[in-house]
Amino acid sequence: MKQSWKTEESSPLNQTNWKALQANEIPFIRIPRFATTEECEQLAYALEHAGYRTVSYANVQRFGLSYYEFRDAGKSAYFEAAQADKIRRQYVVQQAFDPLRRFVELARKHNQPLHCAMEPEGETYFAGAARKNTYPPWHTDSAPRKMPPDWCIACVTSQLSWNLYLQMPTAPRGGTLRVANRQWQSQDEQFLIPQQDGLYTDLVVQGAEQVEIQPHIGDVLLFNSMNYHCVVPSLESRLTMCAFLGDTPQGTWIYWS
Repeated sequence: MKQSWKTEESSPLNQTNWKALQANEIPFIRIPRFATTEECEQLAYALEHAGYRTVSYANVQRFGLSYYEFRDAGKSAYFEAAQADKIRRQYVVQQAFDPLRRFVELARKHNQPLHCAMEPEGETYFAGAARKNTYPPWHTDSAPRKMPPDWCIACVTSQLSWNLYLQMPTAPRGGTLRVANRQWQSQDEQFLIPQQDGLYTDLVVQGAEQVEIQPHIGDVLLFNSMNYHCVVPSLESRLTMCAFLGDTPQGTWIYWS
């Protein structure tokens, strides 16, 4: 029988809770007021000026690439595209602030060092994407399950999602995050939404323990991305900056997008 979470309430960032989140003992960690309202507005403006693109497989408005887009094209194509997006991202954060760098420094203060994911040949991954008005149905994010084994991110033994909320709908008008205490199983494929890559109907989490989280502008949320999760749709704007964190067999933690 699946073990229940120890709590369904928000947990603060510390090393104990980091390990608990990794072990799926708690549903999420919240870092309130990670960024000021003014900083979020500046970053949102810079992202809007830089422009978004629509990812066809998920109808997502996105700034910066995602590793999952290149699962078939391969690492060479990914790293070629990553170079251009790293330059665009650097331009954006120079107009405001670099939230991922701030988080890396904060994690280090909690004795949790993080390193940008890197292939043995020395190529570093892109990290720090943004998603606008994205309301995906139930899905999981798992590099070990979804990526070829020659990608270094495919070797992580657990995976967390990091999200900074720059714009949010006015409560209770949607945009909340739902996380279920259930991870992917082979029989879940019967619940796939037709012609929607990796997205599932509500039946996939039927009977599973769930939490619904109301993010606030400036908050950072961390949750186990190998758990099923979805976003409640809204007609209002919702903008997040996001990355993934994973632990390697060597015991080090890496981040990427």
